[in-house]
Amino acid sequence: MVEQRLETQSGTTLFDAMHENGVSMKYREYSFGKMITSIGLIGPSAGGYLSIYANGKYSEKGASELVPRNGDTIEFRIEKIE
Repeated sequence: MVEQRLETQSGTTLFDAMHENGVSMKYREYSFGKMITSIGLIGPSAGGYLSIYANGKYSEKGASELVPRNGDTIEFRIEKIE
C-alpha cells in the first residue's frame, strides 16, 4: 500500500487536489466527469476499474465531484466489472 498526504484548499475536489500536488495519473473524461484510470504505474487490467473509498465506504461520487474534508482517508481499489 502507498500512502500520500495531500495539502489543498477547502472545497477542492479530489481530482484537483491530486493534480495540484503533482500526483502522476491518467484519466478519461466522460459526460459525468473525469475518471482516473491509473495512478503512477498502478492501474487495473482489462475488465477492471479504480474505485474510490472515502473513510472506508464506497464513494458514489467520482474524483472530479468528491470534495474531501480535512482528515478524510481516501483509498483507491482495483475492482472487477461484473
